[in-house]
Amino acid sequence: MTQNHHFIDGKFITFDLNHEEYGIAMSKVLEIVGTDGICECDHEDPCFRGMIVIRDQKVPILNLRCRFGFEPREKKENSSVLVAVFEPGLLKVGIVVDSVRQVVHIKSDFLKKSLTEKEDARAEFIWGQVEVEGRNIMILNSDKLGQYLRSLSLV
Repeated sequence: MTQNHHFIDGKFITFDLNHEEYGIAMSKVLEIVGTDGICECDHEDPCFRGMIVIRDQKVPILNLRCRFGFEPREKKENSSVLVAVFEPGLLKVGIVVDSVRQVVHIKSDFLKKSLTEKEDARAEFIWGQVEVEGRNIMILNSDKLGQYLRSLSLV
């Protein structure tokens, strides 16, 4: 198999961000919560949104829209926080998304590499894309995202 293709099989939670559909492995997501209760905090990274307390535990929040270089948008009712666990070190982080769509089962398919770093700031964090029911879904590379989050020293 070449570097341009990854084999994928499993359940993914899909979400919208800037009118595009993304997916993250369901095994990484602990829960989905609303954006109410996010406490703004100062941080050197402008994409760090703040903290939210979930079950008496502080969880750092990343604004994925900002990290991907998209224009900011006003808070909307259907915005959500995907609370997920990332390697290394099982770092628990919330990711703000425009809206959560659904759980999809991607059955034994190949991801096609869709972005290059020269073209797009998202490329580092996207494994590739797959077509499901006529929709293109970009799959997050949770390992790369975890490395980035760890570098921010959020916890």
